Order: sequence, then C-alpha cells, then structure tokens
Amino acid sequence: MVDLVAHGVRDAGGELEEAALRSLDIRPCLGCYGCHSPVQPGECVQHDDMSSMIERFLGCDTLVLATPLYFYSFSSLMKIYIERLFPVTGPAARLDSATGVMHPERRFLDRGPNGIALLAVGAYRSTASMDGLVKTFELITMGLDCRIAGILLRPESHFLDFPASKPLAMRKIRAAFETAGRELALHGAVSTETQRCAAAPLTRDEGMYLRHQDTYWKVFEESGETLLSREAIRDRVARDLRILMPELAACLDPQAADGLEAVIQLAFGGEEAAGWQLVIGEGHCRALIGRHEAPTTTIALDRETLVRIILQEEDPRQLYGQGKIAVSGDKSLFTRFGRLFPPPSV
Repeated sequence: MVDLVAHGVRDAGGELEEAALRSLDIRPCLGCYGCHSPVQPGECVQHDDMSSMIERFLGCDTLVLATPLYFYSFSSLMKIYIERLFPVTGPAARLDSATGVMHPERRFLDRGPNGIALLAVGAYRSTASMDGLVKTFELITMGLDCRIAGILLRPESHFLDFPASKPLAMRKIRAAFETAGRELALHGAVSTETQRCAAAPLTRDEGMYLRHQDTYWKVFEESGETLLSREAIRDRVARDLRILMPELAACLDPQAADGLEAVIQLAFGGEEAAGWQLVIGEGHCRALIGRHEAPTTTIALDRETLVRIILQEEDPRQLYGQGKIAVSGDKSLFTRFGRLFPPPSV
C-alpha cells in the first residue's frame, strides 16, 4: 500500500523520500530532556540515524507514517521514531481548546511538515480494531503541532494477497491508495471519499472472513514447518478448496439459476466420502464437504483439476472432451456450469 501511495505522489509530480525504519539505527528515547536543556536545545544527546531523520522531518512538506497494526497500535519501530522526534518540540506547553489536551509547542515553526498522514494495515475485518491507533495518531499530530493530512486504513490486509477473489473491489482499493498519493502531492491532504474507498470491505460477511482466516492458519499448521514464508502460505491458501469452494458458491448467478433446485456433486475418485457438493436452491448456493446420496449431477475429477477450473486455468469443456472429467446424471448442468458460476465481478 505504501508503494501505491508513492506511485500516486510521483505520478502527480511530487517528490517523495522513503525510509524503512527497520534498516536504520534508531535507539529508544532516554527521556533525559537533554534536547530541552539550554545547553543543546533541539539536539538529542544520542548520535544515531535519528539525527538525519529529524533533518528529513524538518525538510518535508507532508509526513506519512506507515505502520502495520501491532497489538492495536503502532509498530515498536514507528513508536520509537515518533518518540525520538521530541527534539523538534520545546519545553513550552499550550492547551488545545477543542480537546482540552495540553501539548508542547513545536520548536522550529518555519520548518517541518504542515500535515501528517497515517497509513495503517491490519488483519482484522473492521477498522474498529484500529481505533486506538487512530486516537494515538491524532494526539501525536497535535503534539507535533501539525494538522492531520489524512488517515488511510486498510483492514483485512492478508486478503490483498488474493486479488482474483474480488477483482473489482481490489482494483478500487488499489486505485484509492494511488489517488491518496496524488492528493497529498497536489493538495497536501487526502479527501474523505478517498479515505472511505481505501477502507472498503473485501469480505461479504464475518463468516467468509473467519473461514478465510482459519484456513490461512490451518495451512501453516498442516505444513508441519516451524517457519513458512508469507508467499508459501499465500500460494497454498490460494489453491485450497476450503477457500475456493465457498467463493465459487457465492458466484452463483441467481438469474441463471432461477427456479433451479439441484445438487452438483464434485467427486474425487477412490476417496471415500471425498468431494464437495454445490447445493442450489432459491437463487442461492451452498458448498458442502462430502458426498450426497442422490445428486442431480455428478462431475468426477481430481482435486487439482477442480482447483484449476475454479481459478480459470482450465476450460472444463475441453477437459471433458479430453476425458479428464466424467459427468453422470443431468449433464445439462455441466454445460451450464459457466453460466451458473460466472467469474467474480465485484
């Protein structure tokens, strides 16, 4: 998401400098108030990479703080960076009349950002889990005597690894982050509408979210490995039928299925009770594990072939012609399969 904002900034002709805090030597604040002493006002007693980062802070028009949500707040690296900005504040305090909160005055009023924006991603479905982070950000912005330039929140962050499941929604979210970058470059602030689009939900309901999350971690457990890369988990989850089948069922076109009451059995040969059922009725479809006693149509194939069909890597009609799929019962449901379950378009 940082890359998308950066692209938007540069696309609008803005200049942007990125700093990965993980790669810098920034030690925790000592709380010594040396930077507020008359001996070296505005200077930290520690000499590490934060010295150059303070200069970059004072030289920018807008600052963007980008952080994952770690235990409902900033990452520890980001929090240390913010605490080490203490030298840019002075010992004098002022009272914010709107909030009743007392905060320091900024030391260098003619230098530094006019606004600070927040970009945060978190795994949970609702932005409510970020309320503590947002409130802390608002206070920090006040403490640095800056206005808020925008708050970009992206919940359900691990769903960003699966763009095929929600192609249109994903494109809109990505576009919103690029738009945010352009707005920061051109206007110094992100519009309310762009912030709303950036946080738009990707999952239909809590059930879909929890099912996806549970499968994500089951894949990790089933691997038997103590450390599995994010890419490896993503690739395995993306091809896991526990994810794919409910999403396929959700793609049922109610018009194409108007008046249809049927059970399509997807059977894996030689495996007792193996396979999946697509139970269609009243314009809805449910995906259930196991074998149905009297399915309307049975499509016999192997697991990987089913995965490839759902991911549109294979054409089921061609596979049928090649003898890789066997169909029994009402074969018209097989010929209508693509119309009943069109690719996701939301």
